[in-house]
Amino acid sequence: MLKGSLKEEIKSEKKLIADIAAIAQKYKKLLTEQRREKEKLSQQVKNTNKIIGNLEARRDTLAYDNNKLYDDFKCTMQRDGEQISKNINLKRQD
Repeated sequence: MLKGSLKEEIKSEKKLIADIAAIAQKYKKLLTEQRREKEKLSQQVKNTNKIIGNLEARRDTLAYDNNKLYDDFKCTMQRDGEQISKNINLKRQD
């Protein structure tokens, strides 16, 4: 009777050990998955920051180019206006 009881207790303890090992393995797997997810998110943040930096640089370049084009346009319009005025004055003198 005592021997049978001890065998049952050992069997029960072995099952508990196996269950604990399975739970530990499950948590280890979850931790690994979380670590991978954290690394992915970290990489996404780095990529997003890089994209934002590139967009900011592009915005500044576009603003500079836009101002330069506007200045060139104003200069051209002013020269064309002066040339038209000269042509009109020349025609009037003829």
